[in-house]
Amino acid sequence: MTEADLDFIAARLAATDARVAVAETSVGEVVVKRQHRARSRWRARAVDLLARGLGVAPLQAVPAHSGARGQATEVERLRTLRGAGIRVPEVLHVERAFIVMRHLAGTSLVHLIERGGAEGFETWRRGLVAIADAHARGGYLSHAAARNFIATDGGIAMIDFEDDALEVMSLAEAQSRDWLAYLHSTLWILERPFDEVRAAAAHFLADEAAAVRDVVERAGRRLAVLRHLPSARRPWGREVAGARALAHVFPLPLPATATT
Repeated sequence: MTEADLDFIAARLAATDARVAVAETSVGEVVVKRQHRARSRWRARAVDLLARGLGVAPLQAVPAHSGARGQATEVERLRTLRGAGIRVPEVLHVERAFIVMRHLAGTSLVHLIERGGAEGFETWRRGLVAIADAHARGGYLSHAAARNFIATDGGIAMIDFEDDALEVMSLAEAQSRDWLAYLHSTLWILERPFDEVRAAAAHFLADEAAAVRDVVERAGRRLAVLRHLPSARRPWGREVAGARALAHVFPLPLPATATT
């Protein structure tokens, strides 16, 4: 990036209070992301209480650092994942108060899944492929909700790496967290028979490490009680609808000969 690009970005930021902005530069379209301000911990505490109550470690809240520490975490995570060959935004420049990343042109996976039918189901499976590939490369996503997946010309890419799950859990739990987050965020909009969904999820989980499969299955058993949540999406919202759908997809038909 040129000095002119950086001057343009600084002027753009001075003209807006938005935390994230898109700008056109000499290297193409970029995303400029300011540091996150300090956030309330009440939601994290509520999530931790739920995770402990259900005995599901991967569901515990991951520390969301603000300021310079949060920015440094995201930069490190992005560079590590990209170095492993995982599709994430390229960090182009780091300033004291913001970072600049290459813009990922594409469509949110949520929008594609919501189209339904065979196309929606195949898009959902592509998300599973992306998670399995990231794990095979030794990575983990932490925020693997479908809203953070983008279908690009080069394949499925992921965004949002402002925290590091390994601060509070093992790698197996962090990778299990990816599976649970993705299923929770998609099953309620997928509208496919649970048997079909179970088979697809089990197919990709079968090649995970035994420790990851065990954590996912154990979490599924603990989440079974959530099957009794209200089935109506309104007024309960997507979190409740997603939790109920997630509970219904377990147990997964994992083959006994799965790779360890």
